[in-house]
Amino acid sequence: MNVREWLLSGDKAVAALVRRHLLNEMVPHDNTGLIEKHLQRFDPVTARFGGGVYGPKWVSTHYTMVELTALEVDPNTREYQAGLKTLMTHLWPGRLPRGVYHIDLCIPGMVLEMLAYAKVDDNIIEEIIDYLLDFQMPDGGWNCRIEGEKKPRVSSVHTTINVLEGLVRIAQGAHTHRIDEVNHAINRGIESLLTRNLIYKKGTKAPIHHFMTRAHYPPRWKYDYLRGLVLLANHNHPNDSRMHDALERLRAQMIKGRFLRGKTIPGVIAFTLEEGRFGRFNTLRALRVLKRYDETAFHQALTTHAD
Repeated sequence: MNVREWLLSGDKAVAALVRRHLLNEMVPHDNTGLIEKHLQRFDPVTARFGGGVYGPKWVSTHYTMVELTALEVDPNTREYQAGLKTLMTHLWPGRLPRGVYHIDLCIPGMVLEMLAYAKVDDNIIEEIIDYLLDFQMPDGGWNCRIEGEKKPRVSSVHTTINVLEGLVRIAQGAHTHRIDEVNHAINRGIESLLTRNLIYKKGTKAPIHHFMTRAHYPPRWKYDYLRGLVLLANHNHPNDSRMHDALERLRAQMIKGRFLRGKTIPGVIAFTLEEGRFGRFNTLRALRVLKRYDETAFHQALTTHAD
């Protein structure tokens, strides 16, 4: 079989993502496969997954909801909607004055993406947008330590990617609150990543961290270069010379059209997403990037024979 056939032969939820994002097919939501396995873990009594809200990582409500969003669960699903209410109640306790410790900025960024995905109509979206816009740093990114005693001088790529994913989802039509400022913040945030070429320490050719030179799925709250490229592709950002090294790394890490499954981030998991040397999730993500920025390589990869 070729890579296209290999991708479609996997889990039903993954196959649906392939059809939507790589093959441009209109595929309705279908909570089967991995989505169903996640939903079966929901506790209707506590309205939680994994016995907790943010922890234990990675089986908690928050991180299960992150995975369900990435799998494109039907946003109207009862368990998903109940999980959103749990997160809104426990992970957004209400806005505090600037300078008072509130919450790790990664968290409202991720929560915002989920709320935007589900098109939730609640003032909490406006509150989170206000909060994230207020704490953007001079270099355009965000840092979860901004409200700590020792103020950071530069942004964190981890925090920045989580905030940007939430804001990009908003900019795609989920909400209009301060939309011009949201778009400006997105552009500044992307610029902060591009000044690092998506992969290097500023002003150098040294990787920010060796972890970020490989692809990981699920990425949890962590940044790596492929996650950065996927963000740009999702935002339909124009090609930029500063993306060159990251795109070259992506092409170099593909093996006959496929991507390695990669190392998982340590923590408790409910079940194994996939096994084997190659990973459909990482391959799908890489091909979404190539579809946007290297159409020739994209089509070649899809038709390559998968050994």
